[in-house]
Amino acid sequence: MCLRVLHFVGSMDCGGQETMIMNFYRNIDRSKVQFDFVVNDGGPYFYEEEIKTLGGNMHRVAPKGRTFVKNLLSIKKVIADGGYNIVHLHTSHAISVINLLLFRLAGVKVIIAHSHTNFGTHVFIHRMIRPLIKYVANHYFACSDEAGTWLFGKQLADLKILKNSIDSQHFTYSEQKRKEIRQKLGIDSKFVVGHIGRLTRAKNHFFILETFKEIYNKNNNAILLLCGEGELKEQLLEKTEQLGLARAVFFLGLRSDTAELLQSMDVFLFPSLYEGLGIAAIEAQAAGLKVIASENVPRIVKITNLVDFISLKQPPETWADAAIRAIGRERPNTHEDIVKAGYDVKDSATWLENFYITANSN
Repeated sequence: MCLRVLHFVGSMDCGGQETMIMNFYRNIDRSKVQFDFVVNDGGPYFYEEEIKTLGGNMHRVAPKGRTFVKNLLSIKKVIADGGYNIVHLHTSHAISVINLLLFRLAGVKVIIAHSHTNFGTHVFIHRMIRPLIKYVANHYFACSDEAGTWLFGKQLADLKILKNSIDSQHFTYSEQKRKEIRQKLGIDSKFVVGHIGRLTRAKNHFFILETFKEIYNKNNNAILLLCGEGELKEQLLEKTEQLGLARAVFFLGLRSDTAELLQSMDVFLFPSLYEGLGIAAIEAQAAGLKVIASENVPRIVKITNLVDFISLKQPPETWADAAIRAIGRERPNTHEDIVKAGYDVKDSATWLENFYITANSN
């Protein structure tokens, strides 16, 4: 009988957390383990059709902020109707202890709390209730040590680091693919600066625009590709106009061809204010791209020598100079580096599949 695991997430749009989950979902043996999802009411979501194709179900519940009691009751009903033995909660804040307690009261056997960031909001409240998590969850995952410390504290012997793995072969650099996508986008001769991520405060897009302004001032053959959607889009469009960059900055929205877009780029900016790991930076390295990252990004993201860390205390001009140095740089094949570092999803998916089966049988 196929084991169904209920993943508890806010949405299944094209963010780093969701992309990681889908990478695992595509690569597990779905005759043994299937994924279902609890998401906030709304959508349709970016990955919704693919989830259905792969055999998964999506359960919509009322968001907490709208009607708290209704949210809890609808979650309880999903668990009861589905008879789930395993719930995998993806979170960034200890307030999720409420959901974990609900899972426990609903009789869920295996409760996984999974941390995806190394910082968040309402820090005082978070730290006050954080110790409660270990009493209601019974398995603890994080994408990095820093993310684990943020959600669980420093002393948790049972913490498991589940790396944000990717299909490394899919991202491997190809000169032919690069030429094709650049021709398709009409950017054959451009110096292409890029970023992939939600248009939210954490990703620091305003700083990206300030940095690109410095790049453009020194090289007006440069363009900036921004892949993603989010609540800051209108403000970012306005900022782009203010900086006089409307003709050089392209907001591409949610894309299913990020592997191809990475091939087209020359340098990848990643000035996050905080990150659990940063799967986009892993993907960029897999594509042989130079990555300029902030010091707030966990050091574990540096799989290759392609990553440089710069403090956000440094001005945009310093970041721009580092980016410009990528012009004309040879693109290496980093597939073996990604695999050796344990970031190839085939190995990680096998581990996760076996974990679910073993935990369910104990």
